[in-house]
Formats: sequence, structure tokens, C-alpha cells
Amino acid sequence: DWLVQGNIVENADYAGIELTNVTNSRVLDNEITGPASIANDPGDAGVGIEIATRAHFGTLVAGTDITVSGNEITGTFAADSRTAINLLSRAYDSGSSDATLSGVTVSGNTITGSGTRGVNIVAESRGGHLSTVSGLTITGNTLSGNTAGIEIGYAGGAHADGTYDAGTLTIETNKFDGNTNFGVRNLTGTLINAANNWWGDATGPMNAATNLSGLGNSVSDNVTFDPWYTDAEKTTTSADVAAAKTTAHDALTVALATYSEGDYSAENWTTLNGFKTTG
Repeated sequence: DWLVQGNIVENADYAGIELTNVTNSRVLDNEITGPASIANDPGDAGVGIEIATRAHFGTLVAGTDITVSGNEITGTFAADSRTAINLLSRAYDSGSSDATLSGVTVSGNTITGSGTRGVNIVAESRGGHLSTVSGLTITGNTLSGNTAGIEIGYAGGAHADGTYDAGTLTIETNKFDGNTNFGVRNLTGTLINAANNWWGDATGPMNAATNLSGLGNSVSDNVTFDPWYTDAEKTTTSADVAAAKTTAHDALTVALATYSEGDYSAENWTTLNGFKTTG
């Protein structure tokens, strides 16, 4: 078991904090500044916090009951940096290796201005071996000024993408604001649920196919996001707003009839307020 708490980490070349093949651990309340340069291993190095399963031989499951919370990651990361928080499952091509990362909670962290991915979730399979990501919970984080707030999937190209158990991935109550390319980017073929987040605008996230009028951070395809929070304080969702409008504009049907002049007395008039009529 590991507890990494209350540290100040600046300009670490590979990773500020790394826990590999462990369980039952905490990474809490650390302050991390991104590296100004990377000496080697570009694309893999340049990480603020990394929680990983790396399987070289046999079947390895790690990540159970690991919490990453209350950390502040700031500063522009060097070019070719990987991410501020890396959640990695990697099966190497040596031996008969299968890797699973499962049971990690990432909550209440602030990641701003990294210029790279805020949170990166990746299952990477080498040599035909199986890698899996499941049971991740990403809630209550503030993600701004990154290229993508959260990115899911392997984008390297040299190896195969692994398996993502979408039904066990929770991404909610986060704040996405001012991320340059995406709030959430999904590179996998698996549909990911990212409902109940704040996207930087009451109109929700922008997606050309499903929410073209959204003025918040963009989401890629294969991401569901409805309902979303309509305020940064996360008190009201788009579903709440829709329900309120439905209640206020319940249909009113008035029977039409022909009245004689004698019918128009004061007591026969009815006043209707707050209704919209369509003719």
C-alpha cells in the first residue's frame, strides 16, 4: 500500500508520480508542475501522475482501490508530453502477458493549462496480448486549458488498442472549460457515457451530429452527454430545464363556439396568463 501526499513536484522528466502494478493506494493533495523539456521517450514521458498496469509475463490485474484526489497539476507541459494524469493498461509482447487496470478513482483534481491531455485512459496491447481498462471513476475534476480534458483510447499507432469496459467507466460531475480541442475525446469504437458534466456553457457541448448549437467544449463521436449541467455550480441539468419548460407550457385546449351578443357579460370572461398560443 502506498500513500503519496502533500508533495510539490516540479519539472519531472518522465513522471512526477508513478504507481505501477499496485493496489490499495492513495495519491492525495500534491502540487505538480509540468516538465519544461523531455530528455527521452517522447510520447510516453511527460506525465504528471501515472497509475499503470504493466504486464510482462502472465496475467496481471492492478489498480484496485487506488484513489487520485485533490491534486493540482499546472503549467504547460513540454512538446510531445503524454498527459497530466495517465491511466494505463499495457500488455507487453514478452511472454504470455495480459494486463487489466481496474478500480481506480480520479476525483476532485484540478488540471489547468497543460497544453496536452488532462486525463488519458489507454489500454495498449503489444504482440497480440490482451489489455483491458475497467471500473474507472472520474468525477468532480476541473479540466481547463488542455488539448483534451479526457481522452480515451490508444492513439500511438505502433501497437493495438485494447478493450474498454464502457459499462464500468463513470465520467460525471466534472467541469470542462477552455480545452482547445475536446472536452472528451473517444478514440475507441466503444460508446462512452459522459452525461451529467459541465461543459463551459449552458447549451452543452458542441458535437456536429448531436448538438450543433452547443457552445461548450466539443465532444467527439461515440460520446453520450445528455443530460448536462447548465451551470458551473452543477445545480441544474438540461433535463431539469426541459421538464420545467414542459410544465410551464402544458397545452391548453379551448372549445370554439358561436356566441350571440347577449352572451358577452363580464362574468363569462376568463383571463389566461403565461400561456403561449399557436394559431
